Amino acid sequence: MNFRGNCQTTAMGIMPHTDIGNALQLSLSLDIPFWPQLPRVSYIEILPKGCAASIAKFLKNGGIISWGIVPTDSFALEQESPEKLLELLHRYRATIAANSDITIKQVAEQALIAPARCCLMNSRRVGANNEQAVRNISGSCVLQSEERLVEMAFEYLKVISDILRKEFGLYNRS
Repeated sequence: MNFRGNCQTTAMGIMPHTDIGNALQLSLSLDIPFWPQLPRVSYIEILPKGCAASIAKFLKNGGIISWGIVPTDSFALEQESPEKLLELLHRYRATIAANSDITIKQVAEQALIAPARCCLMNSRRVGANNEQAVRNISGSCVLQSEERLVEMAFEYLKVISDILRKEFGLYNRS
């Protein structure tokens, strides 16, 4: 991968704001902006058409945007699947392309896929049938529910990334 961090600024997606315009303005002030999630409004946000021009301008100037799309809140994660999250991401990209002069592929080429937040919430309610504290993997390792939540979120990231890479003919994971 030909990406250099060069100590650029970015953040994860959760913000305390209730106004998406203010949250997006703050996000766009960073070197690598992210799509802000506003849990006080909803854990899944819509992309207002009015924000498309700002995002498109940023991408046309060579920027890379980080989509914090995979929830690490157990209540939210158990309601989602990689396919549902991918559809949401498709709607975001389509909104940008339909309301600016860049293509959906360009949005995908200049995107990173990330967890929606950098911390865990409600981690005691993780897994199928609300399994609690432990899970046996390969007969040798017992994981706590927090670890399982992170594993699920990261697995969703990889699935979404692989689907997008195939769809747009981007770098393939070996």
